[in-house]
Amino acid sequence: MSLGGKRLGKSGLRDRRARQAELERKGKELEAESIEHVETQLAAFKDELAKFASAHKKRINSDPAFRHRFQQMTTAVGVDPLLSSKGFWGKLLGVGDFYFELGVQILDVCISTRPVNGGIMDAKECLDRIQRARTSVSRGAAAAASGRAASRALVSLDDVERAVAQLGALGSGIAIQRVTRPGKAPVAIIVSVPRELSADTATAVAVMGESSGRCTAASLASAAGWTADRAASALAALASDGMVWVDQPSAGAPCEYWLPAGALDA
Repeated sequence: MSLGGKRLGKSGLRDRRARQAELERKGKELEAESIEHVETQLAAFKDELAKFASAHKKRINSDPAFRHRFQQMTTAVGVDPLLSSKGFWGKLLGVGDFYFELGVQILDVCISTRPVNGGIMDAKECLDRIQRARTSVSRGAAAAASGRAASRALVSLDDVERAVAQLGALGSGIAIQRVTRPGKAPVAIIVSVPRELSADTATAVAVMGESSGRCTAASLASAAGWTADRAASALAALASDGMVWVDQPSAGAPCEYWLPAGALDA
């Protein structure tokens, strides 16, 4: 009986292993079928997306809001046609160089205004400057011969942020950061200096923006709920990178720090 029990035990173990192997095989088959189904569905969706893009090509190029919605739809399936400068999507939409051209304009604006704003610019101000420049160009003789320049005069804040993100990925030393202000929506700013804003320096910029672009270490400490040393350290970091100007009204008076860019857009 004991020998039989051992034989039954070994047989049961072999059966369990066989069942486990079969379950694993079935699981892999189901997983492969599921992946194939998803890939088929994704390919079909991309085909429909291409048809949609072809049918609405003109509006995608000329309408910033529509372009943003199209971008959201394509990003959901891992397609980024507006950032593609080569290949199928670039040829289909005719916007292969859209963000490259916009990025060059953004860099030009940031570099030309850096002596005035210290390398910190409200993204909306940058957008306004670019729109004015594009509108001016679109009214010229070159635009009269081609509608493409006129359509590209329309750029959105979302376009600016995407172009800056692309520039940042190339190591251009430019980035979008969001400054949080108490009781107000965050403000997108373009930072075009080597050092990225820390949480403290970003808070200091926000506080200065709420105070017409100026503060002292004491007023920053009071507004942010910090110690005097923490406020002074944040302002010193901004000053060392040339992002703020320092002024001492008179001997013994506290230093005033000025944000060259002025108050942030409300």
